[in-house]
Amino acid sequence: MERKDLIARHIVLDETKMDVFWQLYEEYEIERSALGLKRARNIATYASKYERLTNEDADLLMKTTFELNLNFVQLWEKTYRKMAKSISPVTAAQFIQAEMFIENMVRQELAMDIPLIGEFEMKN
Repeated sequence: MERKDLIARHIVLDETKMDVFWQLYEEYEIERSALGLKRARNIATYASKYERLTNEDADLLMKTTFELNLNFVQLWEKTYRKMAKSISPVTAAQFIQAEMFIENMVRQELAMDIPLIGEFEMKN
């Protein structure tokens, strides 16, 4: 099921509020997708350097990860404020709660697929 479909099943509003909601959702989704691409690039960098990871590489990868996590929280806060003002705080909270749930599922899936630093060496 697509992310938008999950959100549509979770958020129920009258037609006038629904139009505003989907407009705000589309704005949110553009920014969220950009963050997802940055995360994917960071993971690709990690994968390409995994075998010969230097201190500098590890430092840059972690700084990027921290920045991305902060960017997600900032996006949720910004979107919450917009939705709370334009629709209602309850609807805004429902949306952000659903997004946080989905994001946690994504992170869990990634964590299962990405080896820890040194994991392969420990298994040998």
